[in-house]
Amino acid sequence: MLQKELKEAIAKSELSGVFLFAGEEDYLKRHYLSEIKKKIVTDEAFAPFNHIVFDGEEIDFGALSDAVAAPPFMADFKLIEWHFPNIDKLKDKEIEALESLSVCCKDYGYATVVFIVGTEAFDIGTGKKKSKLYERLSEICNIVVFDRSDDEPLAKWVLAHLSRDGVTANKEQCRKIVERVGHSMEVLALEIDKLSCYIKANGRSELTDEDISTVTSATFESDAFGLSNAIIEGNAQLAFADLRDKKLRKVEAVTVVGAVSRVFSDVLTVSAFLSEGLTQAEIAKKLRMHEYKAGLYIKAARRRSREQLERALHICKEIDISAKSSGGDGYLGLERLITEILCSGRR
Repeated sequence: MLQKELKEAIAKSELSGVFLFAGEEDYLKRHYLSEIKKKIVTDEAFAPFNHIVFDGEEIDFGALSDAVAAPPFMADFKLIEWHFPNIDKLKDKEIEALESLSVCCKDYGYATVVFIVGTEAFDIGTGKKKSKLYERLSEICNIVVFDRSDDEPLAKWVLAHLSRDGVTANKEQCRKIVERVGHSMEVLALEIDKLSCYIKANGRSELTDEDISTVTSATFESDAFGLSNAIIEGNAQLAFADLRDKKLRKVEAVTVVGAVSRVFSDVLTVSAFLSEGLTQAEIAKKLRMHEYKAGLYIKAARRRSREQLERALHICKEIDISAKSSGGDGYLGLERLITEILCSGRR
């Protein structure tokens, strides 16, 4: 189920059944769970009977079945949540129990069960190639994957968030906030709140670039964008840690190599522009990126010689060819890349 479909189901109050919220973006999981609760738990006086919350790695399907079987009290619907289950550890009997639970929810018509799952507890697969468990469970329940958003939709979200707080900003400033703060909506929401409070405390309603650099905290992300940021920063320890995390989460090595290649390619381009005497503003304009991001790339370009950057791109190409043609270990190649490029001094 896509997020758009979930939104439509909430709007139409078509929520009976089992939902499984997965993916990296916890902020959106909580947001949509809150929207479901608003639709179902309409009277807080009876919430103890109609809103039941469980948590734990091991799912007690007996308790869940009892909760579903008990009709709502003085209400039409009831919501049952289970937080932090380890979906990857489900056995065949438990999957059959989940299937029975889903059928019961639809038969009764009044029960909605939502599982809130962490990224480490459910291997959904990568891209279009979903895991066997994902494929099996998608036939039983509504799986909604909340991935991290890209720059453009996040910038629009930041703009809307600031507007609701009564703060005027433009799209370029919102993109700059995303570049500086990162792609976690959780972190972005906190930083936006800080900005709004700061601006209002100073008797203003308009955001300035100085506000962004003064109030918000720059973040080098440790997940979806972590390896690229570690490379830009020249931090080998962070790069190795992020690489281990990606390997554990079974992110395809080819995807990681592609992202790393783009980073080195951009840094190499920046290096060439610097040799031509271009300023940070001119480089940002040529590459169509914010000056803040251009500044990070300039620092990265100054840490490494042009020969070293070209060598890094050559290694990325070798890793990509090996992984695609002969099933080589892309992660081993990436470890070699980090060791050779980030752990060595400037050549």
